[in-house]
Amino acid sequence: MMKRNETEEKGGERIDRAKQIAILLSDYQNLIFSLCYQMTQNYFEAEDLAQETFVAAYEHLDSFDGQHEKAWLCRIAMNKCLDFQRKNRRGAIPQDEKCLFGTGRRGKCGKQSAGGGSAGRAVASL
Repeated sequence: MMKRNETEEKGGERIDRAKQIAILLSDYQNLIFSLCYQMTQNYFEAEDLAQETFVAAYEHLDSFDGQHEKAWLCRIAMNKCLDFQRKNRRGAIPQDEKCLFGTGRRGKCGKQSAGGGSAGRAVASL
């Protein structure tokens, strides 16, 4: 794939990468934060994940085709949130005594999975 220059032709005017990400940020920052918050239920983690989303978008603007920017950003945010949940689930400390001592039923210990349930609810609530 050929790399574009720092600027891109769009509608007859040249828009550089910094302006592109500024436009995406102003248009979608609330949506992306809301999605991250729905996925994490933590304000500060949601802020961090939303920021990581826009950093990743900036880093990959060269490969973005310019279509469906909302879906593209939401997918990046969703992947960031799912990665975050996977990482936290591995290091989770069980709160139930049965889980701590290994007498709990399998599947009942630890955090809720990051599977389609929470992801589907987060997207549907937007």
